[in-house]
Amino acid sequence: MNIVTAALLPFWLMMLWRGGRHAFLILAILAPLMNSAAFGHGGAITVPWVASLLFVGTTLISRGAWGHAKTLLRQREFQLICLVPLVNFVVVMLSQIFYEGKIRVLVGEAAFTIGRELMLSLFPQHINQMVYSVAAPLLVCAVFCNLAMARERGEDVEKIALDFFVFYAVSAITIILWERVHQITGIWYWSDMFHSTYSMTAWMQSVNGIARLSGSYPEPSSLAYHLGPLAVMFVWLSYYKSYYYGLLAILAAVIMFISTSTTAYIGIGLVGLSAGLLFLRWCLEGLGSVKEGASERALFSLGAATCIFLILGVVAMQNAAFVEQMLQSLLTKHESSSYQARSYADALGVSAFLDTNGLGVGLGGHLTNSGALLIMSNLGIAGIVLVGSLVIIAAMRVFVDHSASRRLGLSGKNVSTSRLRIPVTAALLTFLVTHSLTAPLFISPLLWVSVGVFLYVSCDIRAAARVATSSKQMSRSRRGVAVAFAENRGL
Repeated sequence: MNIVTAALLPFWLMMLWRGGRHAFLILAILAPLMNSAAFGHGGAITVPWVASLLFVGTTLISRGAWGHAKTLLRQREFQLICLVPLVNFVVVMLSQIFYEGKIRVLVGEAAFTIGRELMLSLFPQHINQMVYSVAAPLLVCAVFCNLAMARERGEDVEKIALDFFVFYAVSAITIILWERVHQITGIWYWSDMFHSTYSMTAWMQSVNGIARLSGSYPEPSSLAYHLGPLAVMFVWLSYYKSYYYGLLAILAAVIMFISTSTTAYIGIGLVGLSAGLLFLRWCLEGLGSVKEGASERALFSLGAATCIFLILGVVAMQNAAFVEQMLQSLLTKHESSSYQARSYADALGVSAFLDTNGLGVGLGGHLTNSGALLIMSNLGIAGIVLVGSLVIIAAMRVFVDHSASRRLGLSGKNVSTSRLRIPVTAALLTFLVTHSLTAPLFISPLLWVSVGVFLYVSCDIRAAARVATSSKQMSRSRRGVAVAFAENRGL
């Protein structure tokens, strides 16, 4: 643990212990660092890792937290997340028993040793997958309980959630710009400042991980799956708060002009798609053409998305500069040693899935370059079913919660999180999609923070719906009793 951690630990502990807005502010500022430093190269024990542990610890030992945790345990989405470590343990044990020889050949002796020894391995860059499969449910639970306790204290939960994503974006952009300053000036981060203070090994590992956000590191796609989903959420938030368009413009500028990654353009495409859908919906709502049924909205969204993709594709292909830039980027990547290494790792992942007959080699047994291949090669068919179920339930939850809100007349006045329903779900689904394309699934704390916010919003709406339903039923029963009493008296 370095000197910076020791110096700031009391301050962070006090802020995290207060919970609510204070805890989420600290978490948002350090979340971009957590994405890389905590679970990146070497798995160094750094400031953000300590902060994340404190966030979980101070929340779960707070008064009333376990009551909310019991509510969370009844949610199907959280049950699926909690099943991942158990499924992983079973897969690791079975793969070592039935496919020992094949795994040695496929992923190498070192990876096989990791799978066998589990937590005793000396290769943290691999076992962080297994560690975070256990830490993810704890982080989701801490976020859920923290929001629930903040609501009980009378805090504005909607503002807490919005501030978290805003401060996360500001923090991520700051880190990215700082890394670009390093590229221009040639200053090797803070090494000269801290070299005489403590050992640089763990610190430099962490800073190398931070560079992955910028697009200059050999894994530049990090920028796409960190800022792309966040941009989608800002598009949906701008539906009722226009100043979020300014933040969205900053995010789009960072993705477009700072990143050198081809996959970072996924984020821009998602932003354009979401903005186009909102624009069309606003136009049609002005004409009174949008119906409120879930099926009509789904068909409208599908048709609008198809039209937008076709229009964007035609316009882009007519732009010679854009086509040349994309071709040059693709050719450069295909010729790079990084691309060759990634392709080989992904091919081994497919082989691991096929040669184990769909069982997988367990989290940490083999690292791929996308969440989809990671789940397929590490957790096999069981992992595909778990993650697929989570995506389907999250997607369906939007329509279920919306129909309940409309049917019972719920609004932002009596459900403080009702307006967060669509943006939070859009961000979560976008995270899952972009992770499946660009990065391993279990190493992004922001993904699991989004899951925690999503589950709280969904539970809050359903709880309000139950209260509204029971109130209506009670009113009907009272009217029935009054009518019966009047009839008995001959009125």
